[in-house]
Amino acid sequence: MTVSVQYPDSPSFSVTAVYAANNVDERRELWKNLVDTQALLSLNLSSWIIGGDFNEITHCAEHSETTFNQITPHMIELSACFEDLEVRDLRYHGPRFTWTNKQPDDPVAKNLDRILVNEHWLQAFPLCQAYFSAPIISDHSPGLVKLDCGKQVAGSKPFKFFNYLVRHPDFRSTIEAGWEISPEDSWTLSSLSKKQKLLKKFLKSLNKDNFSDIQKRVRETALLLQDLQVNSLTNPSESSFQAKRTCRDKLSFLKTIEEFFFHQKSIIKWLQLGDQNTGFFHKIAKARNFYNAIHSLLDLQGVVVSTPQEVGNLAVCHFKAILRPPLTAVTPHLLPLVQFFTVYHCSEDMRLTLAKISSMRL
Repeated sequence: MTVSVQYPDSPSFSVTAVYAANNVDERRELWKNLVDTQALLSLNLSSWIIGGDFNEITHCAEHSETTFNQITPHMIELSACFEDLEVRDLRYHGPRFTWTNKQPDDPVAKNLDRILVNEHWLQAFPLCQAYFSAPIISDHSPGLVKLDCGKQVAGSKPFKFFNYLVRHPDFRSTIEAGWEISPEDSWTLSSLSKKQKLLKKFLKSLNKDNFSDIQKRVRETALLLQDLQVNSLTNPSESSFQAKRTCRDKLSFLKTIEEFFFHQKSIIKWLQLGDQNTGFFHKIAKARNFYNAIHSLLDLQGVVVSTPQEVGNLAVCHFKAILRPPLTAVTPHLLPLVQFFTVYHCSEDMRLTLAKISSMRL
């Protein structure tokens, strides 16, 4: 069932409720009907959300049994349907699985219930979230969509290293310059951290000066190439042909950088789609950024924190608990005590000899 929803002072959207049958053939017919419905109502041009019981999973991780490790043709058919519709799972909170067979002797749980949205939905409702709650008397978890979860105050922006920077001719010299002016070498992690923080400034400058707003740079270079091509046809000369060739090489280089940029942001494996498919990668990157955004965390006491500061403090406490070694009591004046009970002491010359770096002697 598909309906159109309109709220005052809010963008309209379409909702499709799904209840898939247990029979494989009937489910296959439903997948086809969804594609036909999208084409008939032009749902790919507006905000669209699909929710309900699909009675099928798309990945082995959506099955509770660890022995279930095979992708079936039915799973592939459902995934292909989602790709045709260009819809993806809405970010949600709640249990890992949404259905259980309620059999104590042979318990099985699966992720059969989904809430899917398209790209226009992400643009219209960038702060929405889904919630799956306790099933109560049913064997399925009910899903609730909250359209506006409140916008968070942005915290510090994390540094991202773009792989395309290594393709710039000045990349190596930039790294060497940043490394040389940083604090002198030492074996401490704090010194390494200082060097890396200083290198970020050099890498950011390299990216800003050469690749910032890469799409605009590609458009401007393409327009410049058109002008140079017309000029070379109007006034053919060695200089006009050389300028056209240089601009063409620059445009090819910038297009490659643009594709690497969207490829890295999308974080997908692309095999046959590799011919300047920036539009496709842009859609995937936008969907992944929306899905991976952290709006809240649940601590061990069951308390939900939602502000950036609380989320950050909880993350720091978590990793300190699992990574930091246990604190031990420090014995005061331990070194003088050890020296008092030690009879033999190395001379200063012997200590320096022991501290020397060994060398290879032929």
